[in-house]
Amino acid sequence: MMKNNDKQLIAALGGQSQLARLLGVHRCTVYQWTKRGIPKPWRLYLQKSYPELFQDKLS
Repeated sequence: MMKNNDKQLIAALGGQSQLARLLGVHRCTVYQWTKRGIPKPWRLYLQKSYPELFQDKLS
């Protein structure tokens, strides 16, 4: 997955701070995802939780 799409996904979920709160991780963790990409286990969790965000351009 391209990092640019991960940035779009993070923004769609309310930004770094909001996503960190939703997942129970530190905001710095989510910030690293904007640089390195969202790890596969978290991506799978997000796909199941928010399938509408993974259609066409974000998948």
